[in-house]
Amino acid sequence: MQHTTTRYILTLGLLAMSMGIAWSQEGSETPSTPQDQQLLQLMEAGEFEQAIALLEQMRDEDQAQVVHLALLGGLYVEMGDPESALQTLEPLAAVENADPAVLYNTGRAASALGKIEAAYGYYSRSAAAAPGSPAERELGLLLSMAGQYEKAYPYLRRWISSYPEDEQVRLVAALTAVQLVRPSEALAFVTPLDPDRPQVRLLTGRAQLLLADPQAAIDTLEPLMAAPPPQMEVDIRRTLAEAKATIGQAAEAVELLAGHVGEDPSAILQLGLAQYQSGNLDGALETLGPLAMMLVEGVNAGQDLPPGDATAVGLVREYGRLLVTAGRHEEALPYLQLSSQLEPENKQ
Repeated sequence: MQHTTTRYILTLGLLAMSMGIAWSQEGSETPSTPQDQQLLQLMEAGEFEQAIALLEQMRDEDQAQVVHLALLGGLYVEMGDPESALQTLEPLAAVENADPAVLYNTGRAASALGKIEAAYGYYSRSAAAAPGSPAERELGLLLSMAGQYEKAYPYLRRWISSYPEDEQVRLVAALTAVQLVRPSEALAFVTPLDPDRPQVRLLTGRAQLLLADPQAAIDTLEPLMAAPPPQMEVDIRRTLAEAKATIGQAAEAVELLAGHVGEDPSAILQLGLAQYQSGNLDGALETLGPLAMMLVEGVNAGQDLPPGDATAVGLVREYGRLLVTAGRHEEALPYLQLSSQLEPENKQ
């Protein structure tokens, strides 16, 4: 969802500020040239395509000033043409003291083209020059999407405090709070939203689980299983399965996960543990075995596990532990040895 109102105001404000138009309820001042007056009328009417055509004509005739190019770039972003926007705006953004709105729109164009690192730079410069501007919103969204939750969270919280009606940011902020294990704050973000909205239900359920209320999470999430949104189904299944396993309904957790883990190591580990908890030791060994074996073989071949990969460490540890439970001590030894190296503080 695009925060269209904010972006339109920003674009219109860019025209007003740079052309020296004093916006007021009385409208006592007007642009200085007929072309600027025409631009203002087109902008007020929302006729962006015609405004682009006029600005391109001015550029062709060498009549376009910096403000006109800035507005043209912003309009190209608004109309879904980030390539033209970036081509227009990059020279303006390269200036040391570039206008915050120019930097913001350049960041939008770069982000739309997948140039995330460049977008981050433009948004950061814009936010530094204009605290509280929409650049902070985009920074929060961008950082959260990249998994940099600690950095994203302050931007998201500040934006919501000023624009509590922004539902997209509320959802992202709630997800970020969940990732940071701040469930009460996550619930506060989604409370004003429609409780039956699937994203809201999922985030609420995850927060309830973090608050050690698995039954509430089950009550929240089970209605979604009647027709789970495809893009959310795996997360719904995993959260609901975790809640059910927590209250001893491991067999139901297995039913939710079986056939839905794909090649996700964390989901494979969750399924294996649920199978063991439900009394299916052989099934758990069969689930965990291939990936655990591959990890140990890789380490023996000189490969390192990814730093901080708790899932990989958990797979090795749990597979070794289950082999011991099955009485296969000799087979378990390589996994337990590697686990003790990876987790020297683990007394078990």
